[in-house]
Amino acid sequence: MNKTYSVWALEGEDIGHTLMEGEDPLQFHNGEVDEECEVRLYSFEAASHEEAMSIYYLRQGWAPYKPEVSQPLAPIAVLCTIPKAAVSAGVVSTIISVCITSSSNLLRLSWSYDVKQGGRLTSA
Repeated sequence: MNKTYSVWALEGEDIGHTLMEGEDPLQFHNGEVDEECEVRLYSFEAASHEEAMSIYYLRQGWAPYKPEVSQPLAPIAVLCTIPKAAVSAGVVSTIISVCITSSSNLLRLSWSYDVKQGGRLTSA
């Protein structure tokens, strides 16, 4: 099923600044309309975001749209802190955070380190 997309610009300009799904301009959480969305230049239908971007790039006169290639997730940082005082006091758990990222998203995973169960890691 096709969706409608619209291209927005500043008054008097013929180059789009913003591509939006739907026919409404970009609005912020406080209800204000983005200042670069003064005039809707045109609307069109596309079956997917990638198709909409391809049409937008073509109408803008740019090189063909190339979607981002998904890259496998890879750990970029591991933070593990278990204070000595917490271990000796028998505190049940502390959190280990692992940040995993790809080109378009950030995923945060956490595990509990349970002192009372011999330091076993369990997914949180």
